Amino acid sequence: MVRILSQLNGLIWLALTLGGALLTISLFVFDQVPQAIFAGFCVVCSWVAWHILSSWLFGLQRHVVKFMRAPIDRLTFVDKSLRSQRVVDVLQALSRDSKSLTATAMAVDNSFDLKNLQTVNPKVESLTWRTIDIEGDKLLNIPGNGVYFFTANGIRAIAKARVNQRFAYDSEGESTIGADGEISGIQLIASSIEDANAIVHWLLSESSCCSVHRSQMLHVNALSPDSPMTHVQVVKRPKIERDRIILPAETIELAETLVSGRSKHHKRLAELGYSSRLGLLLYGPPGTGKTMMIKLLLSQVPDHTVVIPVDLAPETIRECFRLAAYLEPTVVVIEDVDLLASNRTTPGAKLDSLQELMNQIDGLFSTSNTMIILSTNRPEVLEPALATRPGRVSQAIELPLPDQQSRLNLLKLFLGELATDRNANSPDLANWAARTDKASPAFLQELCKRAILLSCDRTSATHVQEEDMREAMHQLVVIGGKLNRNVLGFPDGAASPETL
Repeated sequence: MVRILSQLNGLIWLALTLGGALLTISLFVFDQVPQAIFAGFCVVCSWVAWHILSSWLFGLQRHVVKFMRAPIDRLTFVDKSLRSQRVVDVLQALSRDSKSLTATAMAVDNSFDLKNLQTVNPKVESLTWRTIDIEGDKLLNIPGNGVYFFTANGIRAIAKARVNQRFAYDSEGESTIGADGEISGIQLIASSIEDANAIVHWLLSESSCCSVHRSQMLHVNALSPDSPMTHVQVVKRPKIERDRIILPAETIELAETLVSGRSKHHKRLAELGYSSRLGLLLYGPPGTGKTMMIKLLLSQVPDHTVVIPVDLAPETIRECFRLAAYLEPTVVVIEDVDLLASNRTTPGAKLDSLQELMNQIDGLFSTSNTMIILSTNRPEVLEPALATRPGRVSQAIELPLPDQQSRLNLLKLFLGELATDRNANSPDLANWAARTDKASPAFLQELCKRAILLSCDRTSATHVQEEDMREAMHQLVVIGGKLNRNVLGFPDGAASPETL
């Protein structure tokens, strides 16, 4: 009935206005009877009465009083500030079907403040939706003006999101879930402050489970060098097969055991009073496969959210660990950590960021399910308070330069079928493995790729020849010189250019 009246509200006002005006004019002008003044008074009263009645029927206050079972002035109003992406997560939680949640959505003007409900009775409107681009190929609809009436764990409450109109964009113009630091949040109505606190705690817990960022890989960076706001972007999660990593078997097994073991036995560790926290430091010369090892480890914990700082600002580090705590189980990855955590006595050391990193690691709860993976080419320059203090780094693993057999396996991996056609001109990979002593996997990969390109330019052939390998080595070692050898991981201690 109320819905029908709401739809006919405009016609009712038109009928009251035109009917009352015609009746008054007829009595006053044509009939000229004393009742005309009384009729006009009645018309005005009907306008006022319908305005009061329609405001109550079609307004939000009636629904609030009925749902909360208490008058407006006895309810508690709470305004909880949250970052933009977390507001979206809360909306996701309120919109889903759950045994612990019974929710009904209404809508009012998006700019309406629930704290003004005692003096203003906004009209209930239709829901409007906003579309947010999460990953470029995934769109998410959220209600832009929804008011949620819900019961959670036996507590009645009403919630309305304040989602900022401005969203952040990355350097290539792709939209993301939102710019942190914007004034966004959740407004709540509850019966008491105790109920409000319980609902806030429940909403944040549920929003973590429903987060659009859960199990994703996230890049976090400051919006600008002097800005306290950060930008969170979802990026594609890497996938890599174990057979593409040529390292000592015990090195790979140890790293896998540390990461997958903590993930698998987290609950058992917690029951025994142990944390699943892990500080893993991968170190070794450039190009030995630290990044590949990290990708392998991440591929083995697909349920973990991965958080990676893009810059070294203290606020970026702080936000990474906020997300890590919010989206557990998580992995925080910091590559080239020596840029952030060099010895504090070193000129130009980033002391603010270093201190923030150590504080955040120390601040992880004893029950935390967060792993931290660090990598560096220069372990000798790391701050001792980070690298040698128990509890911050649980295990350091060296990724050495490949031995001769490993180099042979790498050459076979990088060349694949292009080196299997044996003839007089095919490269002797065993000989090349012997001649590239102290070369890194990165150097061998570039050598093979360069030889493949030379082969394609020469004959568009389907296999690499010995002369392609020699020319590729000449370009990298002789023409490129010392700097190129050092950059690619084939230092002066290796065989001289003349012997290659």
